[in-house]
Amino acid sequence: MPKIDYIRGCMKKKYLTYAGIISALILVGMFITICLSQVPFPFLHPATTFDPITDASIDANNMMILTGTTDLPSEFTLLFITVTSSPPFLSQGTTTGTPEVRSLDSQVIGETGGENRWKGIVNISSLQPGEYTITLSKYTVDENFKMNASHPVATQHFTLSAENAGAGNIRKKTRIVLPFIRINPVDQQRVAENREISGITSLAPGTPLAWSMQPVNETGNSTQEYRGTTLVFSGIEGVNRWSVLPGTDDLKPARYRFRITGGSGGDISSAPPLSDVSEVDVPGTLNTTTGTSQILRKFITIDSLPQIRTNNMYVITGTTSLPAGGALLFQIHPASFVTDFNFSFDKGGNQVVEMSGVTGMTEILNGTGGTNLWAVDVTTYSLVPAKYEVNVSNDQYGFNVSEMVYGTVFSSRIITVNGDSP
Repeated sequence: MPKIDYIRGCMKKKYLTYAGIISALILVGMFITICLSQVPFPFLHPATTFDPITDASIDANNMMILTGTTDLPSEFTLLFITVTSSPPFLSQGTTTGTPEVRSLDSQVIGETGGENRWKGIVNISSLQPGEYTITLSKYTVDENFKMNASHPVATQHFTLSAENAGAGNIRKKTRIVLPFIRINPVDQQRVAENREISGITSLAPGTPLAWSMQPVNETGNSTQEYRGTTLVFSGIEGVNRWSVLPGTDDLKPARYRFRITGGSGGDISSAPPLSDVSEVDVPGTLNTTTGTSQILRKFITIDSLPQIRTNNMYVITGTTSLPAGGALLFQIHPASFVTDFNFSFDKGGNQVVEMSGVTGMTEILNGTGGTNLWAVDVTTYSLVPAKYEVNVSNDQYGFNVSEMVYGTVFSSRIITVNGDSP
């Protein structure tokens, strides 16, 4: 009997020895696989992922649209995207340019099932062809308005090829800005008392423009017409300017149909011409009694705007009497905080309210004739279709008192942001 127990004991020890060897080999294999894998812990499902980045991820404005999945909550999550270069550059020429771009225009989109989506937009216009790494991080803003980024929650690599690279490569696009000429709204004219009519255009400085005015009678037609010419003068950010000061003595106070026309080739008769038409009110002569000093009021104006859609970028400009070197606060917010929200329902049947806007500061630049200029680059990728108010003011944030210090001059416009074109 003892002999039989001894044999069984030997067999048990031998079995355990083989099992230990097999387990050790499995562990060594897992260790080697993890060390050689490009993605840490390949057997664990990553919390935040990137969708594939392709040439279709870059739109006509050279904005890279990034998306993916995440387990981050949709509320109170602020995302930060950084794109940094990974040398060497592919191009053999100059390597000048911005090696890093950043974007805060990112958000987590709530979904059912425990896995949300995230979306981010970053402008790659300044990047040269080369290897890049995209880092997605969370960030918080402290009481001193300082941004504090967390450790990365996800990274992705991509190669930006030259513009002449073949199909299938990620390339920057050549942005096309359609030519335009626009008449500023009546309430945004700088000095309506002087009968000045102004506007903006993409035409080059020195381009001749033709204008005409007809009084609008009860039937909307008139044979009386005033004509003249003017020249385009320099603006900022590629938006040039023009103005007309009808000096005709017999120009009676009335409502007029005003037309401005200019040829894209520098010739008024060239085709197709750029043209815009608007109705303007010409006031009567002001009472300028001798000895009465004229006090010029301070002003901010907002130039005529194009039709604004989501997922696009625009340059919004204007004028001001405030001194150059100062700053203006630019805001786009819902026209009504009661009615202008986008109400929808998520997959769980819960009502979701979307509210979006744009806020930033812009510098006042030197203009001509005592009128200075301002301009803001606006992207509408984060805006939802709705009515908005565009407001420009000399309000300033008082960092020493941690509150808004309201100014004395402002201008506002109500606009409708429509969905992007199909």
